[in-house]
Amino acid sequence: MDNSNETTIDLKVLFLSLLKHIKFIILVSVIAVIAAFVFTKFFIPEKFTSTAQIYVDPRNNVSSESQINYNDLTAAEKLVNTCQILFTGDRMAEYVVEDLDYKYNMDGFTITRVKDYISVEVATTGTSVMNIVVTTEDPELSAIIANIVRERASDVYKEIVEGGVVKTVNEAMVPTLPSSPNVARNVVIGFLFGFVLSCAVIIIMELVDTKIKPTDDLMQMYGIPLFAEIMDFDTNVK
Repeated sequence: MDNSNETTIDLKVLFLSLLKHIKFIILVSVIAVIAAFVFTKFFIPEKFTSTAQIYVDPRNNVSSESQINYNDLTAAEKLVNTCQILFTGDRMAEYVVEDLDYKYNMDGFTITRVKDYISVEVATTGTSVMNIVVTTEDPELSAIIANIVRERASDVYKEIVEGGVVKTVNEAMVPTLPSSPNVARNVVIGFLFGFVLSCAVIIIMELVDTKIKPTDDLMQMYGIPLFAEIMDFDTNVK
């Protein structure tokens, strides 16, 4: 028998072994799904994300009749990277901690902790509109910090950059639904983990199993008749 036939038989045996233990595979997969759901719902804290939008304009004097040309847009786009660093830095975090304490009577926040909450990203590629994204375990706190960064963005910007202004596009709103954890995704991951784990266990058990298979199993696996079989005389006598 050539190698190609041997490979085909091995795959067939493997498939039949998995099919034979289908109940075990389903059981392990269901347990993994339940475990993933329970762990996600009760052990992973919910987080809420609030987003404010700002626009960086490199021009100092802007009137209602002024027009934006290509050079203005190019300059604004170049400022985006600078603003991302400024609005997530220590100076901005200091302002946030200060405002949380004096304006909202929320003390106990540190610069390092606040910096972990804040991220700044470009709203649309090729523009100077930026999203101020804040994620915490409290929906109201997320909105408050996002709006503080939005309001303080102009102050931090002017301390470093000589020209230009920062404008508000959208204020941050209090989120009504958590942004994480993703229950559906974790349940799917749990199912896949359980399925793969159960299949791996069955495959390993088959590889280390050296017992002679019953006649019916051998004929079903290999699809060829048996020439003969050796009787266990001791068992028959007993």
